[in-house]
Amino acid sequence: MTYAHRRLKVWSTLSKGEKLAITHWKRYIGDVFTPLHDKFSVESILYKSESKDGIFPEELIDKGIIIKKPLDLNIEKGIEVNYLDVTVKADKRANNLAYRVYDKREHLEIGGIILSSLRNFPDVESKLSRQAKLSCIVSEMYRFNRRTNSQKEFVQKVLQMVNKRIEYGYRKRHDRKSFVLRRVGNSHIWESGRKLDKNEDRTDSQDQKKYYSTEV
Repeated sequence: MTYAHRRLKVWSTLSKGEKLAITHWKRYIGDVFTPLHDKFSVESILYKSESKDGIFPEELIDKGIIIKKPLDLNIEKGIEVNYLDVTVKADKRANNLAYRVYDKREHLEIGGIILSSLRNFPDVESKLSRQAKLSCIVSEMYRFNRRTNSQKEFVQKVLQMVNKRIEYGYRKRHDRKSFVLRRVGNSHIWESGRKLDKNEDRTDSQDQKKYYSTEV
């Protein structure tokens, strides 16, 4: 923020690329994301020294010892990058950013076991209430919904999540009671504990009309 405050004083002299980087800069602890203009190099504003302004110090002095680039940054650039738990892609045709779910556990393996395949929800035999177990499903759906702007991927991730629970002992149901997922227009609506009225909108695909649910 101190860098941005300094640059605001000379805002009219900044290039379009630097203005874009400053106004869209996002940081979460050690992870930083910003969109870049084609003709702008983010390296030009990263380090601060006597001869140039920047965000991070280019060197520090500790007990008389000069430490060069104490913050050695790993920079990932491209049309598509991973940031925290999302993959962000620049869609030039639509002139916007598309984002998808990213889970680094899918790329980590220990002893031949992919970490994303391990159980990350309550054991079906645990003493938690049935509602608490189902609430874990709802909260995960909300997280998927916030991490993707693709309806197709949202449905795929929810089905993967439900299938994973079935593999770990949760029972599968095909009726319209219990836990129901349906879509109305562009919104995702979660409902539980009732049947759908005959006159309600059912615009989903035939597969989705089966209203798969899990029962505990």
